[in-house]
Amino acid sequence: MFFRSFTEDFYTKILTNFDDDYIADYVNKKSKELRLKERALKDSLQLLTRIFDFAIKREHIIKDNPASRIDLQNYFQNCDTVKKSSDEKIFTTAEIEMIKERIRFEYPTRQFDLIGHAILLSILTGVRVAEIPPLRWLDVTDKGLHIHRQQRISKKKGYRQVIEELPYTKNERRRPKGGRYFPITNEIQKILNEIKAIQSEIIFNLISFSVMKMVHG
Repeated sequence: MFFRSFTEDFYTKILTNFDDDYIADYVNKKSKELRLKERALKDSLQLLTRIFDFAIKREHIIKDNPASRIDLQNYFQNCDTVKKSSDEKIFTTAEIEMIKERIRFEYPTRQFDLIGHAILLSILTGVRVAEIPPLRWLDVTDKGLHIHRQQRISKKKGYRQVIEELPYTKNERRRPKGGRYFPITNEIQKILNEIKAIQSEIIFNLISFSVMKMVHG
């Protein structure tokens, strides 16, 4: 939202003409206007900082990053600090049906919609987003869908992010119990059959839960 609302003056401005005061004034103005959440404001400034870093390190257009000196503590007072109620955080039945209908509507136009199938499976099982990507066909058993792994994204020096597969779920990190089984309903079996026809050993082998989170919001 922060970047979609850039003024023409901002996005056409030559990089060498940006300075601390200009960015500070813009952040102050937009944070008041949009009433962003603190996290959204942090993410927006972080992205802006990376743009300037790219211009310095890769393009050698500028030698200084003015965005890196912006202190967001001065602008959090402009943010929306109201916490959403449980009802606002959860999709209604009608909203879920709209999501499912949209996925099915778009499916014929896509060669293989990994995100769509992953979301449908998530809706039907209610498992954590991080537990969807590591699923393998060996996890489809007579006892049900075996949920016993999770994916984790972490940062390591020299890398932007590293995707790891952990041999336990979030609630079994300290006390492994071999995971849990989710009954395979007719609807779930239908989705698995669709994927099986065009996939490999790992059910969602091209997807990370970071993508899932973006879709879920």
